[in-house]
Amino acid sequence: MSALREIGGWNENSLTEDTDLTYRLLLNGWKTAYQNRSECYEEVPENWPVRIKQIMRWAKGHNQAMMTYSLRLLLGKHRATLRERIDGTLLLGVYAMAPITLVGWALALCVFYQGVAPLHGVIALLSLTAYAALGNLAAFFEIAAASRLDGTRNRICLLPFLILGFAVSIFSVSRAAVSQVSDLVTGAEFHWDKTERFRKAL
Repeated sequence: MSALREIGGWNENSLTEDTDLTYRLLLNGWKTAYQNRSECYEEVPENWPVRIKQIMRWAKGHNQAMMTYSLRLLLGKHRATLRERIDGTLLLGVYAMAPITLVGWALALCVFYQGVAPLHGVIALLSLTAYAALGNLAAFFEIAAASRLDGTRNRICLLPFLILGFAVSIFSVSRAAVSQVSDLVTGAEFHWDKTERFRKAL
């Protein structure tokens, strides 16, 4: 409570209050500890439209935090170490990777089918980014490692289904980024899509 009070409480204009809170704490000298013994159970959406809205809200909120805190974290006067500055800034850019990846895929297809294309250096860079993003299978590796550690090998059979989730996420995050840019241009009002709950009372 003392930490929350010191940084002025919750930011009601943030779409991802946890990300916003974490960065305000860091900028005010507080540290975040990773507790690998904790378990968190939460309800997840049971249909795709609700899931897509949730992903888009997360992406918009994270991008909102990126625009608000990136430069302050990287270059501002505060007590964060150089490692924390670099790590925190890179983490803020994670949702920017989806649209970059889609552009990289499109340019890679141009190179593949046309053989040559303008801006070879840019295309090579974006193609490499697309490959890296497609190869960034952290979620897959985490599930595989967890299955090995707790001995539930049958769960490995579910890994291919994550590809669908990956595809939905990358297009939803890119759609959110386009929507945010459009909202800035048109001056659209702040809107919160609260995630629908499916849990029924016992």
